[in-house]
Amino acid sequence: MHTPSLHWQRLSQITPCLAWLSPGELVPSHHRFYRSRTFLRQILGQYLHLPPAAVPLTTNPSGKPVLVNFPLHFNLAHSGDWLVVAVSDRSPVGVDLEKIRPRPYQQLIDRYFSSREGQWFSHQAAEELFYRAWVAKEAYAKLLELPLLPSLRQLETIPLLTERKMTVVQPGPQGGEITIEVIDSPPGYAAALAYRTL
Repeated sequence: MHTPSLHWQRLSQITPCLAWLSPGELVPSHHRFYRSRTFLRQILGQYLHLPPAAVPLTTNPSGKPVLVNFPLHFNLAHSGDWLVVAVSDRSPVGVDLEKIRPRPYQQLIDRYFSSREGQWFSHQAAEELFYRAWVAKEAYAKLLELPLLPSLRQLETIPLLTERKMTVVQPGPQGGEITIEVIDSPPGYAAALAYRTL
């Protein structure tokens, strides 16, 4: 089994390099976007042995950045002051990162989690576990390029609330095993990775 590589960086420590960005990336945006694209181009350039400005990035119909004519898969997430990029040369990957902060998570559980998950959480009072489940659901949705909100109930994360890794089987012609892992993240954050098990 192949585990994607992870690259972490503080957003505040990235100097945006606008010369590396394509005209499409220079649309009116904000510094967080410029910083994350600068870091992404730097990481992908290392894998492709290209200068960051020459990395052939475009966006797919859902707005996700993708490479043109290179069999390298990646996904990125940022929250608070941290950014993580997951890279795989074997199959698509999804990663999510969330800064843990107070929020009405019981309302989110009622709305976006399965009834079994809701029952499990009714006996727990751990905000950190909620975030653990949430990032797993988002990483799974990003891997499969599913619309986020409708897909959240599809994945039951109960195994990840006590373990660091779980495997799910996706039905259908594009099916197969998917591994979802809780990954080490900076203090005060939760992160998860999803990838196809080959």
